[in-house]
Amino acid sequence: MKTIWNKVPAWIKAIILSLVIAIPVATIIQLIIIFNLKSNTGWGWALLTTIPALILFWKLVQRFSSFTKPEDVKIKMNLNWSNKKVWFRIVGLVFATITTIELSSLAFGDVPEAQNAFLQTFKQFNEITALPLLFALALTAGVVEEVVYRGLIQNILVRAYPKTGAFFMIGLLFALMHFLPISLLLPYILVSIYFSLVANEFKSLGAVIIAHALADILFLFYGYYVEFDKFETDQLLPLSIGFILSIFFLFYKNNSISSIRKKNISLQQ
Repeated sequence: MKTIWNKVPAWIKAIILSLVIAIPVATIIQLIIIFNLKSNTGWGWALLTTIPALILFWKLVQRFSSFTKPEDVKIKMNLNWSNKKVWFRIVGLVFATITTIELSSLAFGDVPEAQNAFLQTFKQFNEITALPLLFALALTAGVVEEVVYRGLIQNILVRAYPKTGAFFMIGLLFALMHFLPISLLLPYILVSIYFSLVANEFKSLGAVIIAHALADILFLFYGYYVEFDKFETDQLLPLSIGFILSIFFLFYKNNSISSIRKKNISLQQ
């Protein structure tokens, strides 16, 4: 079986892992959360099942992952948390995610209708029920998507293709997995590339998981309390300033960018 898997092209492996791991695991947890809502027990008990499920998922992937080379992104949270660059990247990822998506929504006049419809379900319940479940959703996205897309797929594609091409392929797959309007595919591809760059810089999932979960918490909690709608033009200036600042936090003294460029040039020669 391992021999057959080794012969499969890297881009097909990426699609298989997305379809077989990322989507099913996230869907199962979402179904538990929806069952919690429909059972109307008065509190968000599904959070208590989500956390051990994610820990089990994490341990299983770690157990069977073979990505241990120095250049691989490790399925670990270990980082030098006293290093200000770690916190710069987390802040940069959170606000680059938000501003990139919102600026695109402003430019194209589109909002993610499917996500909005899903959030409407939560608005029928009070905070004791809804907020823990929204937190569970954010945590699931942060862990499952980063483990699969950065911890597995990124390592597979980077071994087969130049990093710039690999990061774009990851972004396209990541965007398609969210079932978005066509106009929102590009910003989601860009967001995925931001995350791939940071994972590549630290060779660890610590920063990207925290940033992903935080960005989703902000989006989901905002969507619970405030109706997502088409953005107004008076939001352009603060969003643009936020985007510029987030890019600074992402690329401040980021040595991995130049290393990627040098590696791509050497591959072409």
